[in-house]
Amino acid sequence: MLKRWIYALAATLLLTGCGGPNNTPEGIAEAFLLAAYGNDVDALFEYIDVPEGTGDEEVALVRGKLSAHLARTEKYTKSQGGLDRIEVQAPTLSNDDSQARIEAIVHFNNSDAKPKTERLRLNKVDGDWKIKI
Repeated sequence: MLKRWIYALAATLLLTGCGGPNNTPEGIAEAFLLAAYGNDVDALFEYIDVPEGTGDEEVALVRGKLSAHLARTEKYTKSQGGLDRIEVQAPTLSNDDSQARIEAIVHFNNSDAKPKTERLRLNKVDGDWKIKI
């Protein structure tokens, strides 16, 4: 419980103390993964590209599915000793710089825990980078 609170506090400080994450593919990817591994669906949802015209019911359905997935992710993270750090790699940008692909390596506290590679796609929406799901 204490570790979860610490991760939530760290994510909050990261997002509010510095005016939010750096609006780069790397900054958004790291903030998104911190929210995901910290089981913070509200923060996570801030970084998702919700296409125009998406209805409230569809958003609620996605939010529910993400909540269930984050609960499983939190359980896995705890079984690996908690989150140690996230190493975000350099992105690959599209020719017009409107899309990016990025990899991040998630490290856990248990010394025998295998790092997990996350692959994310991002879209630039009205000047802001968002995660494409």
